[in-house]
Amino acid sequence: MRAFGRSLSDFGSLFELEKQLLAACQKGDVAQGDVECPEHATSQNKVRAGFIRFLLLGAEDGIAIHENGIQLGKAFIVGALDLRSATVAYAFTLRSCTLTRITAFSGAQFKQTVSLYGSQLKGLKAYGMSVRGDFIAKKIHTTHSVNISAVSVYGNVSFSGAQLKTGSTISLSGTDAVIKGGFFLADGFTADGLVKVVGAEVGGQFNCRAGTFLNEEVALDATSIKAGRGVFLQGGFKSYSEILFIAASVNGQISAKDATLSCKHGVTLTADRLRLNGNIYFDKGFTSEGRVSLCGAVVEGQLNCSGAVFTGSEQALLANNLHLTGVANLGGGFSAKGTVSFNGARFESDLKFTGAVRIGKLLAVRACIKGALNMVDIKNRINKVSLAGTYAAVLNDDAASWGNHLVLNGFVYDFIDVLNTMTVNERVNWLKKQYVRSSKNNEKMKDESPAFVPQPWQQLKTVLESMGRAEDAREIGIEYERHRSKCGQIGLAPQSWNIVSKIINRIVATDLARSIRHFDWLRLSPYFVTALVFGRMVFHHRFLLVCSESRGCIRPQRSSDISESGLYVVPTPC
Repeated sequence: MRAFGRSLSDFGSLFELEKQLLAACQKGDVAQGDVECPEHATSQNKVRAGFIRFLLLGAEDGIAIHENGIQLGKAFIVGALDLRSATVAYAFTLRSCTLTRITAFSGAQFKQTVSLYGSQLKGLKAYGMSVRGDFIAKKIHTTHSVNISAVSVYGNVSFSGAQLKTGSTISLSGTDAVIKGGFFLADGFTADGLVKVVGAEVGGQFNCRAGTFLNEEVALDATSIKAGRGVFLQGGFKSYSEILFIAASVNGQISAKDATLSCKHGVTLTADRLRLNGNIYFDKGFTSEGRVSLCGAVVEGQLNCSGAVFTGSEQALLANNLHLTGVANLGGGFSAKGTVSFNGARFESDLKFTGAVRIGKLLAVRACIKGALNMVDIKNRINKVSLAGTYAAVLNDDAASWGNHLVLNGFVYDFIDVLNTMTVNERVNWLKKQYVRSSKNNEKMKDESPAFVPQPWQQLKTVLESMGRAEDAREIGIEYERHRSKCGQIGLAPQSWNIVSKIINRIVATDLARSIRHFDWLRLSPYFVTALVFGRMVFHHRFLLVCSESRGCIRPQRSSDISESGLYVVPTPC
């Protein structure tokens, strides 16, 4: 005895389009109505969901299904298409159909491709579904959420052009999905709720080109996603809240050319602890109204932000502890209203700001740049820069790119690029722009008085000497002493001294230190003469040679032993 719906006789008289479908599936043809996604059922377009299920499960003896499978278009499907836990051996296509009830594919096993192209749905539940071909949901429209979590698809999954106007918290859930092909949310894809693909494994590309993500809390959550052939957020991609790629693993590029990221909460993209074997492109048309975070990311490739615009007023690009093997290019029209932070970052190649338009603040504390630090042709000089404790193999800069309020203490470099060499005066002015910070927090650099920090002066002098520019190094040394004196670091006297003594000490100490450092013998001669005269006076007036008792001499014991001149008189031996 068969279950109901497994025999043709269970359906009684067939509707006109059902008759066409029965004939078409035996011939490998398409059965379809007259109007795409009909709004109302008629005798010419109506098909019962149970009848479709009957055919998908193999119909009955005497009805042979063609290898092209079941192909139905422009139909109004009555009832719920329920294929939960079913095994379907044939390809299945619903094109531009209207489904009036929720579609249930949870646990179903499809041996071939499934297509819902251009159809209107009341939601899709396909948790744990298995498809040994492609799963195509291009240009579908749905007013309820779509759940494809934990699916296993041997081909591509495509929602390109789909309109998910669900009005719910989650529009599309693909958590822990395993997709051996590509995952496409592109070419006009729109979702008004969260798109959640946490932990998904995608063998091909994760492509959201020209997609629109409207949710105001989190637009796209791709935490821990694995993508085998890159991530594409380009070609007019738009998001209206935060995008998460935390701890994602991507083989291939991440491209966000011509993307627009906005967020009311100030954070547009978070990709902390990202592992990427490829390049990052935030260039040519990329715009972010909030912070982009790459903290702790490991990128075996380049970071290209040329032409990118970051309009957030607080933090623009936060890449602390980033490890980048290729070139970091933040030039060529790059603009950031807020802070660009590379604290603790490690660059195996160059860090370039050549041709940048604007950077609100640059922080690169304890960073390591094994290539060149390029600060050339920046249109609007960077007024706040911290390079404390940073190493760069080569410094390539110009005077016009450096603004005021620099923190250079501990900044070490091996070589200065000879093609863009600043003059000694420009280098001196650069060093004089150093300011102290009132807070230990690197994010808060407060202007105070000009700071005297000897290390940057000594570093520059040492590098110039190693490059054979001894005269320039000597000039830097002279200016170092002048600035040191100006900052009150020469001739410091004890607090107990009176003001006159302090002034005299300062003048003498400053002049003497400068003369000694630069071997100015003419200026040193008065000090030698003074020291000689003073030493002679001490020898004659404060020192007494007294014979020891072994030589028969005794010390004076009476006041009569002292002459009127104040000198000791050696008494006659007893």
